[in-house]
Amino acid sequence: MDPFKKKRNQFTVFLIGGIAVFLYELLLTIILTEFFGVWFIYSYIISLFTGLVFLFIYHCYITFDQKKIDLIQMEKFLINYIIMYFFSFFLVLIVTSNGIHYLDYYYFIGFKLFC
Repeated sequence: MDPFKKKRNQFTVFLIGGIAVFLYELLLTIILTEFFGVWFIYSYIISLFTGLVFLFIYHCYITFDQKKIDLIQMEKFLINYIIMYFFSFFLVLIVTSNGIHYLDYYYFIGFKLFC
């Protein structure tokens, strides 16, 4: 297979995983908040954590076709995403503390990602 085509296919699989986790986190946050009455910040934290675990496993076994989990790669992955999630979490706190509904934050992020 052409190396460029393989990289393009790998990027497509990577992108699908990211979109799937974004939608999973959105749905889990809504379900926990709206149906179970969990405070949206706790729902958001739970969805980020479980989405992070799923995303790591997805990328290991599907995107990059690894046969086993490398602990050093896992550590780098977790540090990278924890830093991003840290900023995302505080952005949610800032936005929602100014009276904006938590779902509007997701709509804004989703709009920016897909447009």
